[in-house]
Amino acid sequence: MTPAPNSRIVPKNLLVSATHALSDEAVFSSTVRESNVRDLCTLIDLAILYDEIETLGHVAELNANSKPDIAKQYDCIHQLTGLKIAVGPSAELFNKTLAESAAFATYVFARNRKTVPQDELSHILAGSFRHEVSDRPDYWKDFDEGNQLLSTEKLDRVFSLSEKYWLRTFLYAGLAKTRGLPFVPDAVRTWGNSDIVNPNADYTQQLESAIRSKYPDENLQNLILDAPFPVPPLAATVLLRTNGDRKKIRDEVVILRDQLKSVREALSSLQREKDTADYSGLITIFGMPHTDESKSRLDDRVRDAIDALRKLKLPIPRSFLIIRPIYSVVSTFASLVTNPIRSTFDLVKKAKDLYELNSAGSELHSWSDRSAFAEVHYQLGWTLGSWRNEGIRLKDLFGDIQDDTPAPGSRMR
Repeated sequence: MTPAPNSRIVPKNLLVSATHALSDEAVFSSTVRESNVRDLCTLIDLAILYDEIETLGHVAELNANSKPDIAKQYDCIHQLTGLKIAVGPSAELFNKTLAESAAFATYVFARNRKTVPQDELSHILAGSFRHEVSDRPDYWKDFDEGNQLLSTEKLDRVFSLSEKYWLRTFLYAGLAKTRGLPFVPDAVRTWGNSDIVNPNADYTQQLESAIRSKYPDENLQNLILDAPFPVPPLAATVLLRTNGDRKKIRDEVVILRDQLKSVREALSSLQREKDTADYSGLITIFGMPHTDESKSRLDDRVRDAIDALRKLKLPIPRSFLIIRPIYSVVSTFASLVTNPIRSTFDLVKKAKDLYELNSAGSELHSWSDRSAFAEVHYQLGWTLGSWRNEGIRLKDLFGDIQDDTPAPGSRMR
């Protein structure tokens, strides 16, 4: 199965944890924790910039007749975010995933001066995959107990839930390596597994990095007033638009996802072009394999477009940015083409300031790439004066948020 150009590997616990933050019962009983809200913010970011997520599981989990409880949960995630959900690894990829997972785990054990026979390690990892995820979020204490495997003389406690939760981290990293997709950890794994190196990087990650640098944490703290952690910009946009009404989160996710559809399509097309030489979203007679030089040119185009986003200072007028999708067989990019700019002096001047184009003869794909990325800035809608807005409080959305961050002295690595 070929990976979708806009896809990510995520832990199943991220999905369980994120939906816990939206549960009325959890909010009313004050059982929403910091990791739940962190995971919800991660899920919102995924929904805005991606088309699909993959997680560990069996294909039967998607069947409401075979696994009604978990299939219903997946359907809720899809309804909330618009993301397609895939589960794996497939039977034909299982052994390869297991081998890649064991390689990650071996490194961590070796770094802690512990040797584990490969057959034993593979057996343990396979067992942790077969054990289904619990029906509640796992928290730091569960993960920390799993970490204790590194300090025991023998692996004689490997069948507890907490250790399986910890061990499954290596399976997610192995699945990401096998599928050629980046791994997005849940909050607890972010705290506790710095050893897991993301095996892949792509254009969407570059865009995410640019957005975070453009809207830094210290400015967002003026909008999300009581956040115990830095809220990422796309998630912050959704939460701000709710005006403190938790029931509006789903609708605002859908709205922002739809508004940035052009960006997802541009990213997907660019990544497809680089990875498979699939030009214009279609394999054609013009679709020749990429050379190192042509890949470098494509990287330069993306870098230029992201640099243009970083330099934008003003909100883009709606009358200026009119985007429509168009596919061209002979183009090297399935472009989203900006309509001709109205020839008023004011808009031409803004075009020059915003895009920093040197002449009206700039290549069409330059307009296309830059306008698609600029749409991110426009849809966030944060002018320079917006930092003085009153903002919102997470308490109004999720009630009293409990702290479950690692205690001092925990086995964080």
